[in-house]
Amino acid sequence: MIEVDVLGVVTRQLSEDERAAAFARLDEQLGHERRSQRLTVDPEYPAVRLRNRASGRLLEITIGTPEAMAISMGLHRQEVPRPMTHDFVGNLLAALDATPVRAVVTRLVDGTFYGELVVRRGDEEVAVDCRPSDGIAVAVRYGVPVAVDESLDTEFAA
Repeated sequence: MIEVDVLGVVTRQLSEDERAAAFARLDEQLGHERRSQRLTVDPEYPAVRLRNRASGRLLEITIGTPEAMAISMGLHRQEVPRPMTHDFVGNLLAALDATPVRAVVTRLVDGTFYGELVVRRGDEEVAVDCRPSDGIAVAVRYGVPVAVDESLDTEFAA
């Protein structure tokens, strides 16, 4: 497995003032270890950026706008009055005495990325098929690692 950092979502180009304010909030909220996060999304092309911890290379995965919002909200620990879908998943797992362990981007088939959310119940780990964006949204909410299968190493760009 390739360990990755979730750098953030690509949404729209930020002005210099917006970028400086976003980095200041990230430093304050998440600490200096997350300083490299970027909040930049074209609404017509939302994506999540993952950075290979070992090489620093990037993997960008196109995702839906709701998932981009969910990942961004999770990264920024934004609270909402009622559970969002990915909060519900965590609540459901807790009700079943299960906890998320990690999200994994497993493969690329015909331009589509596949993923798994690995959950633990007792001594057993179970890999549940999911879209990578959904697995990542749960992972950032519950503070579990995100990984990419080694077979996708060639998909990372400098």
